[in-house]
Amino acid sequence: MSFIESLVLKFKGERAYLHGTDIYQALSSVAEKQGCGHVKRVVFRRAAIRQLDVVDQAPVDPAVVVAQADIGGFESCSASRKLWLIERDDEVSERYGYPEDQVVAGSVVSEQKKSITKHRNKEFLLIEEVVAMHKKLCNALFGSGNWLFSQLDVAERLDDGAEEILLVNKSCLSGRLVVSEVFLDQEKVATIRFVRS
Repeated sequence: MSFIESLVLKFKGERAYLHGTDIYQALSSVAEKQGCGHVKRVVFRRAAIRQLDVVDQAPVDPAVVVAQADIGGFESCSASRKLWLIERDDEVSERYGYPEDQVVAGSVVSEQKKSITKHRNKEFLLIEEVVAMHKKLCNALFGSGNWLFSQLDVAERLDDGAEEILLVNKSCLSGRLVVSEVFLDQEKVATIRFVRS
């Protein structure tokens, strides 16, 4: 297993696990450092409660994998590269505030269209807005629950300069797995999945 980088992350808000948006942002930074563009896909296998290492070979024991990611998109990367995130022994010792209600403020859910839309609030990261909006959409359409960010597939790098975010639900399997499309300024850029735990 080839080591790439040790991440040092903080708990978000009152959560007792590392949030997928922070892991996504850290992976985006790793992709840039590797000269490979952006995160094309991230799949979360389980919650992380300790700090993470990024490696570029699949661990022998799949149970240690927190997430798997594909990075690419630049010519310097001839093909997508796979990365795995595994927990190490280091505890997460810090946390920071996260006003999730403010992140989704101004968003409008349409149950008829199975969608949620809002104008960007650039005080927050785009990935934070997309994930928080999807959680709100899941709660509105399929009932309140412990919805967890489980996968993101991105066609191109998410455009932080976008003005309008729209998520449209495409399916809900067995009331547990929700798949929605993400549009930025009316252009489809990603697919996001949540699972109800």
